[in-house]
Amino acid sequence: FVFFFFKQKTAYEMLRSLVGSEMCIRDRYMGVIIIFILEYIMIFRTSLKLAKQFQAKSLLEKNIRFFSSNNSLKYTKTHEWIRYDEATGEAFIGITDYAQQELGDIVHIEMPELGKKFHQGEALSLIESVKTTADVYSPVSGPVSKQNPFVKDDPSLINKSPEEEWIVAIEVPNSDFQNYMSKQSYDNYIKSLKK
Repeated sequence: FVFFFFKQKTAYEMLRSLVGSEMCIRDRYMGVIIIFILEYIMIFRTSLKLAKQFQAKSLLEKNIRFFSSNNSLKYTKTHEWIRYDEATGEAFIGITDYAQQELGDIVHIEMPELGKKFHQGEALSLIESVKTTADVYSPVSGPVSKQNPFVKDDPSLINKSPEEEWIVAIEVPNSDFQNYMSKQSYDNYIKSLKK
């Protein structure tokens, strides 16, 4: 309220300097009314902008949850999972539950630059936890097309839902991931590591 008052006062003083100090009272009141109208127009435009930003964020979050609800994940021996979205031609990549358990509480994720190209098997991202650091390896070749903003802001989301929260997406020409493991095959692989 104080900010709004001073803003009106400043605008009114500017109006006086433009019209002149000898303007009649009626003209001064008209000037104030015009200022209030302009202010409300600015507030309305700002509200619309914020509403659009909220809608975009909600849509992105909805898409993220859609990806996480799909069970068609493939797994690597370096403990990444991958899901291909045919609608966008992107491979969404995250780490497995086993990986996050080995890491412990995750405190930071180093995101790759958007547009940067990676080759299959190349270190894609770096995860830091309270215990150690670990690379995330790219299961596919291609440029980075998306970063997960929620995971970027709160890396602990991966500890809570490791096979639901993706880290990055990479553009790939097709979904031929036959060389990777199914959920059952990966679980059997983990059992063999624990023997």
